[in-house]
Amino acid sequence: MLRHVPHLPMFVWTWGTFFTIGVASFVLQLRAGGANAGLLRHCFPAAIWRQKSSWIDILLYLGSKLIAKLRLTYDLVCMSVVAQLTLRALGWLAPHHPVFAPNAFAVLLCSLAVFVVVDFANYLTHYLQHFVPVLWELHKVHHSATALTPFTTERMHPLGNMFDGLVAALLVGVPIGLFGGLFHFSFTEMLLLLANANMIGTILVLDALRHSHFPVRFGPLDRVLLSPHMHQLHHSYRLEHWDKNFGNKLSIWDWAFGTMFAPRPGEEIPVGLGKPEEKEYNSLFGAYLDPLCKIYRLVIGQADPGKPFYARVLWRSPRQSALLVQQTLRAAAQGRPVQPAAGDESRGLASQSRS
Repeated sequence: MLRHVPHLPMFVWTWGTFFTIGVASFVLQLRAGGANAGLLRHCFPAAIWRQKSSWIDILLYLGSKLIAKLRLTYDLVCMSVVAQLTLRALGWLAPHHPVFAPNAFAVLLCSLAVFVVVDFANYLTHYLQHFVPVLWELHKVHHSATALTPFTTERMHPLGNMFDGLVAALLVGVPIGLFGGLFHFSFTEMLLLLANANMIGTILVLDALRHSHFPVRFGPLDRVLLSPHMHQLHHSYRLEHWDKNFGNKLSIWDWAFGTMFAPRPGEEIPVGLGKPEEKEYNSLFGAYLDPLCKIYRLVIGQADPGKPFYARVLWRSPRQSALLVQQTLRAAAQGRPVQPAAGDESRGLASQSRS
């Protein structure tokens, strides 16, 4: 029923959406008398595309394409293993379970269920990448971007992507195996249903604009769908924006778990890590190898040796993050220079120097 949706390459959807919104916003500015540059400059502001960060985005994007098939194979193998284990468990627990005809309603139900599970898996992995110190060292590569472009989507460390794939396999493989047993969907058919649902979601939330300078919001629908502006705020280094808006396509997880922050009209959203460390990732060496070196220093105790292993490597609680924010705000209010706690690698600690 949705067979023809995925046939257009993601590249076409991404840049088609980007230019459509760019032209629309340019026309609106012209009508309001506020456009003072041409269309190309409106879509590609020099202040963004002259930054080294944007060109590193492009290199990392090309690098991600080189290993795309390897990553896809890894994801499929992990998901297939979990799906097969789930299918065997279903046969063992309920050997005489009913088998339903895969009608249009079943297709829709299974697609929606798998889509929701995938989206929750994305929320969960994103949340963990902010609060598990070793994962944060990998995720910093993404947050080190000082300007947002459509290429920033692939500004990721490969090990971070492998972690995403593993968690997604553990969670998504269960409903795929379950529906395979109940409706006799093949693994390939379930992947097609997932791809269709994911593509529809990508189009609905204007995913191509999440990493762009177009602050598009969905109004009341922001409580269900994560608009581009909501994700752009996630990249802010301002203290009140720390660890907010982890969602991928649905915002319901952020509302449910208290991590939502709705941008106010005209609110400034400066992106990056908010401290000189972000420059360390403006090279292929820094983006790929620096995180591994920093993880090594965390594991052996060279970074923050006073903390126990679990606190140094495995978990930084939301409460610890909140206390750090309070300390930083108090220091800023008293006019004292803000210094990070020993060994702390959280983002934004030097944001006052760039505000």
